[in-house]
Amino acid sequence: MESTLDTEQIKSLERKRVFYLFFFFFFVIAVFWTLKPLKTSEVVKSFSLDYYPLIKQGLVLVIPLVIMGYAFLSSFLSRVKLVYFFCAVFIILDIVFFFAFQYANFAWVKIAFFYYVDAYVTIMVTMFWTFVNDINNSESAKKVYWIVGTGGLLGGILGSSIAGWASHLLGSHIMLVAAVFTLSITFSVTFIENGLRKQFGPAIGTKPACANKKDQPRLSEFYEGVTTVFKSKYLICVLLIVGLYEIISTIIDYQFNAFASVRFETATDFSSFQGKLFFWAQVAALVVQLLLTPFIHKNYGVLTGLMFLPLALFIGSLAFLVSPLLFVIVFIIGSEAALAYSINQASKEILYVPLDETSKYKGKAFIDMFGLRFFKTIGATILLFYTLHLQHIGFTSDFLMGTVVVLILVWFNAIFYAGYKFKVKAQESPVKKKQDEVATELVAEQS
Repeated sequence: MESTLDTEQIKSLERKRVFYLFFFFFFVIAVFWTLKPLKTSEVVKSFSLDYYPLIKQGLVLVIPLVIMGYAFLSSFLSRVKLVYFFCAVFIILDIVFFFAFQYANFAWVKIAFFYYVDAYVTIMVTMFWTFVNDINNSESAKKVYWIVGTGGLLGGILGSSIAGWASHLLGSHIMLVAAVFTLSITFSVTFIENGLRKQFGPAIGTKPACANKKDQPRLSEFYEGVTTVFKSKYLICVLLIVGLYEIISTIIDYQFNAFASVRFETATDFSSFQGKLFFWAQVAALVVQLLLTPFIHKNYGVLTGLMFLPLALFIGSLAFLVSPLLFVIVFIIGSEAALAYSINQASKEILYVPLDETSKYKGKAFIDMFGLRFFKTIGATILLFYTLHLQHIGFTSDFLMGTVVVLILVWFNAIFYAGYKFKVKAQESPVKKKQDEVATELVAEQS
């Protein structure tokens, strides 16, 4: 069906779509950074730091179930209903944890909250970028992803400022703030879908996000994600890009908590310090996103964009090997936050744009949910081996940072291959297939 809208009306709808995607991501990330310092500080202060890696390992036990649930629902629900469903679940859980912290503040509640925040960011960020990838092609992605990503950075600034300067005042009420932010996501998604239907017709986005093949057992959703990834060298490299970063990030996070937690007596004080640190890191990320990301993507491409984060971590890790001091690890984790959520995030998500629906929904879900947590578990296992054994036979933090340096070298190789293959795939898929298929179906129905 040919659009009855003129060029100016279409451009107006596209501008509004970017605007609402901006706020979609803004609220997703605002929730995470509002809750992240609290979930870490409560666990670190309630349990010995030596048990922190063990608690993180528990995430891998539930993630396969999360993937199966996400993939299962994507076979039935449209992309907008998928967002509505998970927003409703997380709003309810925010309220439940609010009352739990008020009236049943037991150790297991803090562990459950730790897992909840991790599950939230895993599902919502995966779902957001899949949603964005589903309504853009490779060319439009390079033009608008930096704008959309800026929404997440501003959300991170807001969330970090709440955690840094209002945590003493709000206490557990901070979870109700997160619930309000999550509710706001649903309004942004509604406006996006209404605009798409005006531009492409009422049938756009009404089908299940990733339709299941006929007669396929529903329990095979998880395994379809596995096979989708491991049949593609390209997706294996994307998995390595995501996974190696998670191992490195887990080690750096431990080093930061080990050095910083001894400086603060209470969980609230430690949470406030983290909030302030991440606030300034998000401000730096915003500067990178506005000034560097669009310039790099336009002039040098996705591969160059993917190089900034590992290069910064490589330099920081070498510096820590020379001078293992608090300000050095603060610089490393600040640089990580500044680059991971700006140019690296936008560059990594563009890698999925030229892929088919199965790769975007089920392959990406496997990578961003199970793969991400599996590699985090590897990082936690390295930390456990270090804290429970190596540390007691004379190994120092140099062992951990030396491991980081080696892993970064492997990370560089995965980036080079994925960047090369992306150029090939982007040329093979210059127009977004899904919208073309919907338009073709509408023409067939009206003829």
